[in-house]
Amino acid sequence: MGGKKSLNGTQLKSIIEKASDAIIITDEEGKIVEWNDSAEKILELKRSDAMDKYIWDIQYQLAPDEKKSDQLYDKIKTMLLEVLKTGELAKKYEQPIDKEIQCYDGRRKIVQSSTFAVPSEKGAIVVGILRDVTEQRNMEKELQEYKDHLEKMLDKRTTELKESNIRIQLEANERIKAEKSLRKSEKLFRRFVEMSSDGITIVNREGKIVEWNKALENISGLKSESVLGKYIWDVQYSLLPDERRTPEIYERIKSISEQLLKGKHSDISSRIMENNLINASGEIRTVQSRAFPIDNENGYSVGSIIRDITEQKRIEQALKEERDRLETITKNMNVSMAVISRDFKIIWANRVLKGLFRENIEGKECYKTFAGLKNICSDCGIKKVFDENLDSYTYESPAKNADRSISWFQIIVTAMRDEKGEINSALELIIPITEFKMTQEALRKSEEEYRTLFELTLSPIIVLNSDGTILQINQAGVDMLGYDKADELIGKPIVDICFDKNQVAMLANEMRNKGYLKSSELDFIKKDGSIANTLISVRARYNENGEITRYEGFYSDITERRRTEQELMKIQKLESLGIFAGGIAHDLNNILTPILGNISLARIQKDYDKIAERLLEAEKATLMARDLTQQLLTFSKGGAPIKRPTSISHILKDSVNFALRGTDVRPEISIPNDLWAVDIDEGQISQVITNIILNADQAMPDGGIIEIRAENVFINEDSLPLKNGEYVKITIKDHGIGIPEKYLSKIFDPYWTTKKTGSGLGLATSYSIIRNHDGYIDVESQIGVGSTFYIYLPALSEMILTEKEELVYEPIMGKGNILLMDNDDMVRELATKMLETAGYSVTKANDGGEAIRLYREAMESGHPYDVVILDLTVPGGMGGKEAMKFLLKTDPNIKAIASSGYSNDSIMSEYKKYGFTAVIAKPYKVRELSEIVSKVIGNEDK
Repeated sequence: MGGKKSLNGTQLKSIIEKASDAIIITDEEGKIVEWNDSAEKILELKRSDAMDKYIWDIQYQLAPDEKKSDQLYDKIKTMLLEVLKTGELAKKYEQPIDKEIQCYDGRRKIVQSSTFAVPSEKGAIVVGILRDVTEQRNMEKELQEYKDHLEKMLDKRTTELKESNIRIQLEANERIKAEKSLRKSEKLFRRFVEMSSDGITIVNREGKIVEWNKALENISGLKSESVLGKYIWDVQYSLLPDERRTPEIYERIKSISEQLLKGKHSDISSRIMENNLINASGEIRTVQSRAFPIDNENGYSVGSIIRDITEQKRIEQALKEERDRLETITKNMNVSMAVISRDFKIIWANRVLKGLFRENIEGKECYKTFAGLKNICSDCGIKKVFDENLDSYTYESPAKNADRSISWFQIIVTAMRDEKGEINSALELIIPITEFKMTQEALRKSEEEYRTLFELTLSPIIVLNSDGTILQINQAGVDMLGYDKADELIGKPIVDICFDKNQVAMLANEMRNKGYLKSSELDFIKKDGSIANTLISVRARYNENGEITRYEGFYSDITERRRTEQELMKIQKLESLGIFAGGIAHDLNNILTPILGNISLARIQKDYDKIAERLLEAEKATLMARDLTQQLLTFSKGGAPIKRPTSISHILKDSVNFALRGTDVRPEISIPNDLWAVDIDEGQISQVITNIILNADQAMPDGGIIEIRAENVFINEDSLPLKNGEYVKITIKDHGIGIPEKYLSKIFDPYWTTKKTGSGLGLATSYSIIRNHDGYIDVESQIGVGSTFYIYLPALSEMILTEKEELVYEPIMGKGNILLMDNDDMVRELATKMLETAGYSVTKANDGGEAIRLYREAMESGHPYDVVILDLTVPGGMGGKEAMKFLLKTDPNIKAIASSGYSNDSIMSEYKKYGFTAVIAKPYKVRELSEIVSKVIGNEDK
């Protein structure tokens, strides 16, 4: 049934060992491999003496001496060899039969013997089951002899009584002796019944149970006192499994019993019947039973012998399941299998192999049968295993078909050894691999074509394994990186030849998340140390488990394009400056007028309050001039972006107002108070906004309104070429003439323009700047309606920056010694007055060399400076950057402030990298300067 489980090897071994019957099992050669404890006891031969002996030798030795002969030995051996080879056994040997044996100690016994042949993949094995019935048969014989003797005596005495009354007394005496003898035989019978390992029951002529021995109590679980006096059919019916308890079965059992009690059904009494019963504990037991009528002076009674064969059945079932399993395995394997002897004869073949031939191939030479040759095959793997004493050998061999095509086979030969470890045969597996070979050849050709294409293509191609190590790179890729051979790069982690490790980590993370990269920028270090700017596209390859196995990428050199873009930005700035130069000149003149006017008025005033009022107005105008120059400096920056966290709000407002100075266009700006900060180069983003605003202004020659809006957005879709995340979106919408749809795809191309006086660099430069900020720029336009530009910049959502507050004019007072270095006399004198006004003592230096000397002298005197202010640019002399290197060696804890009129100097944005504590940009007011100095003196951390 489907719910039952087959016995495993351990359970089967345990059953064999615990069985009360002798169990003997051989291997396919006829050698004994199993000899349980009961076999030792019954046959009087130790396991160690029996193991590995041939079964026919043991069987012949157990034959009584008078029956032993060469003919008997040959008969036994021939029969068993045939069984081992074919797995066929005469049915008479499978039925239990009694035979007399002579044990190894000379004693003779009667055993009940059953023999089974179990086929295996190498032939068959033999299983023998023996039960010692000597005592049982002797008791039966003795009982029968006593019965015969008694009947003869009774007959004799009866005859004598008829012949002579004179001998009545003598006959009575003889009868007394006979009765004693009968009682003795009954005593012996009782002993036989109680000692029997088989269950015995006897019913009287009425069908009631009068005998129920101990063995039957153990089998049925019913005590004798609970069944004696009951009808046999009632007890038999109660022991049936539930599914067999039907009125028809009950009537059948009762009918058979009644017929036996009448002396009928001799055919049933001569048969051994096998049935299942359920004992009192609920266990299903399998029993063999034989019923026989007993004829006596009172009529017929019935006796039954019941033997529990449950364990025997379990063993038989386990052996059958193992045999079926082996047959199923060999049957379902789609390979040909054969066992070949040392003389190259086929000992055994599975069904697959047999099915290829019309005749029985077992016993024939393999080279004749399989290859049609007269001698052993030249590439025979079996011979190699035999000759070289190999455990196994695998090789491939071709075979020519009838249509002259070639079939290929993989042949696996495994050595089979005897108990001494010597090879006596070999198992050969023949696996068809023609289709595999064809696929392999097609794959080889495909790989060859791929290799040719890989090497000859002009585009650089690179292949990496899952951890980023270079597996392959074509010659174009090698040449582009300045190497001579691919071997110089293969095996290297790609990160080792990349300029920016953080850039690699970011791209690798994107690659793992998306499975591909599309036109991403990556900078390589060439063999000569120079930088190659590339545009790379990569796709991941996966295995059947969804794991990345390698990356395949194409890249192109964009170094020259990058340089061209930087030059384009510079050229475009000059063009843009020319467009609004008039507006700048107008505004600058408007700013200079109040400066000069107020100063001139202050000089002729005598009232201090009026002088202060005029100077205050002049200062306000000066601050406006500073803002204008700051915008010009910011706009003039170019190259790679120098980013810092900032608010886009003031950049938008300043850039828009700056670009629309002196025009008839009015801006409408909408910016929320919670707008996220962005990490940008202010000058470059200002240039982008200015470019777009200038284009919008030129698109509206009659004036009008430009709408500028900023908002926080989250991108989580593939509709835009952006990574998912948070962005600040800037929308600039004009109501001008619009751009024709056919031109929309070209407006970001360098030198493309529809303007007669334009260079076509403005939008190309803007596109490059936004891309370098990991952002995106796009446009929508409709003729006669206007154009709308969209700019997306990655946001710093955790940071919201507010607009600048108005500065307070009064200085922050403090104390300390300050060393001030600036090459401009006016700036140096003005800064000194500002610091002295705030309460500080100031020593002045003209250049970096003088500053170094003064600082060292102060250190040696024990009165070091609290703060050093260094101008970064000194024409014809040492500036602050070079001076700082020497000062740090003199005093690693120096507190220094960098000062410059160039806001695009990289030191101003990365001052800590060069050892400075703070920076201040020119021009500055006394409040700004005193505030920074105060913070530096009070700040213990650089």
